[in-house]
Amino acid sequence: MSDPYAPPGSRPGADQGAGDQQGHGGHGHDPRERRRQLPPSVPHRTSERRPPDPDGQLRTARLGLRFSLCVLAGLVATTSLPLPWSLGGPVFVLVGVAVGVVALVSAARARLRWTSFATLGAGLALALLLLLVQAATLVFWQQTADVQECRASAVTRTGLQQCQEEYQQGLQSFLPRLPTPTPSP
Repeated sequence: MSDPYAPPGSRPGADQGAGDQQGHGGHGHDPRERRRQLPPSVPHRTSERRPPDPDGQLRTARLGLRFSLCVLAGLVATTSLPLPWSLGGPVFVLVGVAVGVVALVSAARARLRWTSFATLGAGLALALLLLLVQAATLVFWQQTADVQECRASAVTRTGLQQCQEEYQQGLQSFLPRLPTPTPSP
């Protein structure tokens, strides 16, 4: 009985029939044929990568565009609209995050390259950061409403600076004071 763990070419008579059938005389075997001859306990790496699905690529591109537009609409709504209406921004960003997750799943099903995953992942990270900033606006609702009202009524640059200083003082009074470190002798 021959050794089942020996390389395919070292077993007596194992490759002679297969090589003669291909017309190569036992030389230049197909790598897939060699892998089939290896016992299942011998690990082998498949270097073949299935091509991406064209329909999946198109679907992922469309979802990525929708994701970008939702996050952009949320950013614009948050930064340019006054406070009651700027609450639409987090809604747009949440819808965008959901669409971005669906786009990631679509990219995985379509077997796209890693760059698609990196781009969608970076976009999702930025969208979550924007959502965090928008949540801070909700926490500081009164201070934000006051500074918006002050900026709307300010006529000069000095008035705008005064509004900004009052806003910063309001935030500092809302947040707990952090102890200042004492210098060591």
